Amino acid sequence: MNDSFILYTSYYALIEGLTDEQLGQLTRAIFLYARDGKSIELEPVVRMAFAFIKDNIERNQDKYQAKCEKNRQIALERERKKREAREKADNTNVHERSRTCENNTNVHERSPYDNDNEYDNDVSKETDILEPSKEASMQSFSEKNVCAASEPQKSSEKKKSKKGEIDYAAIKDYWNEQHDKTNSAMRRLTLMTDNRKEAIRGRLKDCKGDISKIYLAIDKAMASSYLNAGHSWASYDWVMTRKYFPKVLEGNYDNTEPAAAKPQDPSATARPSIGELYEQAKHQQPAPQQSQDDKFRWVIQQNLEDLKKNPNNKPAKDSLTRYYERGVLQRLGIDWKPEK
Repeated sequence: MNDSFILYTSYYALIEGLTDEQLGQLTRAIFLYARDGKSIELEPVVRMAFAFIKDNIERNQDKYQAKCEKNRQIALERERKKREAREKADNTNVHERSRTCENNTNVHERSPYDNDNEYDNDVSKETDILEPSKEASMQSFSEKNVCAASEPQKSSEKKKSKKGEIDYAAIKDYWNEQHDKTNSAMRRLTLMTDNRKEAIRGRLKDCKGDISKIYLAIDKAMASSYLNAGHSWASYDWVMTRKYFPKVLEGNYDNTEPAAAKPQDPSATARPSIGELYEQAKHQQPAPQQSQDDKFRWVIQQNLEDLKKNPNNKPAKDSLTRYYERGVLQRLGIDWKPEK
């Protein structure tokens, strides 16, 4: 099905009562379902936990596919606009070149040698050798006009290229220098790719063109013990992302003294796990009397209790919503409706 999936910390309430063997069965079932879409036979307790996780995997996959399709449509629209802009620019350039050729032709139509007099016919052979011919003079005159017309354009292009120029090589060298000075665990930079240049331009735009913010972010990243703790995601590209660049600048990853953790009484928060509660409910009545509706009622009651403790418990809400859509809540006489 897909090459990755999400595990939420709220799942711990489902698995904290499982044995190591049952937890291994659950892990294998999750990976097989996420990779191949296949379900395997499981013990009742493990199957109950797997059902919750399976539903979340399917829902996340649907969201991911919808997001990919949306991004694909955006990319197609962007390419279409670029193509139209290029075609429009090509048409404009052809029109400008045509006008330039017409102007040069008008300049050259009148030659300075059209009115020759008799004195020109009597010049000596030596003078003819020293003076340029009519054709050579016209060619020189044409070249001077073309060069004179193109010089203002070249000058304006040169000024445009210098305006707002960014020294990407200096940024790369500064990163590597600070890396060597601090023995950073983050990798050195080898290439300043187009994507990295685009990221720098984006961060400069966010900083109103203040290049010093780029260097300040590099200093903070190199000095951060957290970012240099060997995380695989910590890198130059991560620092320059639009999401985390302002957080690095604001000091979210600066070194700070951790607050002393207050001891907590385990008995104050201890409660039976879902696996333990299920085992208790299973042994309260003979096995033949355990109908499917009884299992549904037990699971629904657990979800309702979780919602009382935490109204924002998303897995519990999603589970109850599915039971409501299937008509299980109505059949069991449980009064609960999903929020609109």
